[in-house]
Amino acid sequence: MAAAAAGTALILAGGLTTACTATSQAASYRATFTHFTAHYTVDGVDRWTCSGTHIVSTGDNATEAETCLITGDTTGYAKMAGTFSGHPIAKLPNWPASPLHSDYNHAKATSFTITIKDAGHRDSTGHETYLAHITAYYTS
Repeated sequence: MAAAAAGTALILAGGLTTACTATSQAASYRATFTHFTAHYTVDGVDRWTCSGTHIVSTGDNATEAETCLITGDTTGYAKMAGTFSGHPIAKLPNWPASPLHSDYNHAKATSFTITIKDAGHRDSTGHETYLAHITAYYTS
């Protein structure tokens, strides 16, 4: 009886090892998600408060999706309302052409899309507020 019990324990232990190995391999194919926030002062006036998710998938490719609330002196932002893409450089109205860098780790995006729209209300300074929705892609 003791021998049978020992044999059973060995099979269970072997089964657990196999299960752990399979789980570890499966885990390497799962994406990892990291939430982040960023706050920017542009020209000492405009404020961008951003939050998003940095997602790393198979092959260390990454995607970020974030939303930024733009407050403060937003004069000229009405011209920026719309959708803009870059591969990796885009020209937005009122800004010089430049690549987009990650708000999570400052990596340069290989491509991105930014949609800027009027948020439909004014902030405490009386200026219109805007939202920027950003989706960006990165390679390692």
